[in-house]
Amino acid sequence: MTPSPILNPTERDALYRSILVRLTGIDDVLTVIGRGDFEDADRVCREFSALLRLLPELGWGDEGSEVVLTTPPDVLYCALVPLKKRAESQLREDVEERDEIDARRRSNQTVLDICVKQMAELEARGHTQVSG
Repeated sequence: MTPSPILNPTERDALYRSILVRLTGIDDVLTVIGRGDFEDADRVCREFSALLRLLPELGWGDEGSEVVLTTPPDVLYCALVPLKKRAESQLREDVEERDEIDARRRSNQTVLDICVKQMAELEARGHTQVSG
């Protein structure tokens, strides 16, 4: 028999928060049922069922402690798969956002550099008036 997984407080807190975020989409169950997509409804129901079974085991509240997971392996796996997919997606989005911020920062720095240089040259020639 394999030992039960142990989460340190940081891991527990991250998993807990991720589950709470995912649970805000629990109305997805009604959406897929309403579309008549019963195969997808079955998948979404299993996902939320697994998350709801895991959540109390993590303990309630934002600041947890070390946790030994005794959730059955199949339930734990079912809960972890969508959380993993969401974390991967978020990390990709974070990289894209960081790249956009870096590009904007470089552009702003270039504009600032041009303005400082050109204004200094103009001021050196006595042009300091702002006309309007």
